[in-house]
Amino acid sequence: MIYSSAEEIEPLEAGDTVPHPVFLRDKEGSPVILRSVLEGKGRTVLVFYRGGWCPYCNNQLAGLAVVQEELERHGVEVIAFSPDRPQKIAGYMEERELPYTILSDSAGTAMAAFGVGFTVDGETVEQLRGYGLDLAEWSGHERNILPVPAVFVVNEEQEIVFAHAEPDYTKRLGREELLRAAGIGQAEEEQEQTETE
Repeated sequence: MIYSSAEEIEPLEAGDTVPHPVFLRDKEGSPVILRSVLEGKGRTVLVFYRGGWCPYCNNQLAGLAVVQEELERHGVEVIAFSPDRPQKIAGYMEERELPYTILSDSAGTAMAAFGVGFTVDGETVEQLRGYGLDLAEWSGHERNILPVPAVFVVNEEQEIVFAHAEPDYTKRLGREELLRAAGIGQAEEEQEQTETE
């Protein structure tokens, strides 16, 4: 479901399973099904962001690139979902040398399935146009929908083990919080505690 505002969203929670079917496109524009992408993977961090035009999102994407190496060492992958069309994603992935997978959710399938999508009100759309930003041009659709920034961690069985969605787009999950959500900080703390006992 796509909600009327960011404040009204009802995101999936820990204990829910990854919805099916969720159709996305890779940066080349080829269709992919989320469950197929996740099949055979270990723990995976799924990140929803507002678009490559958003400075807060760009900071988050850069931060994910930094922390990804640590996640990979622990067998955790990162997949990000963008409302941008594939051509936009391909451009800024190359420009910013982002090392993880970004999938296009320009049709809003994933954000609707995870309960984090909302319709941008007309006043905000016009305000963004005043800044030279056309949401429809970025997404390739006229619906003007965005996700609230959200992070879901799923396990091998495609069960959600952590969920975080924040209607305030200026706030993002921090590095330590992300690692802990992925089970890394907690596992290392338990190992250190075992070694000292």
